[in-house]
Amino acid sequence: MMLIEYDPEADALYIRLTKDESGHGEVSHTRELDEQRRVDIGEADEVIGVEILWASQGFTLAGLPQRREIGEALNSLGTFASVS
Repeated sequence: MMLIEYDPEADALYIRLTKDESGHGEVSHTRELDEQRRVDIGEADEVIGVEILWASQGFTLAGLPQRREIGEALNSLGTFASVS
């Protein structure tokens, strides 16, 4: 189940892709894709979540894991018009 959280004060979006209940879900390390986007990786090398900074300024989903599912979820919210 995907969980999307937005912090308007920080203008940061976090998309959680895995649950803690699986025995996984703790972040082992973070991979920086670029200045705006980071991917949290768990101990079993699974993708935990994606952080997007300055989200209101627009961002690209290119290179993100599960980008199609993330895009569909964000489009259903209608909040981030500048997603590509």
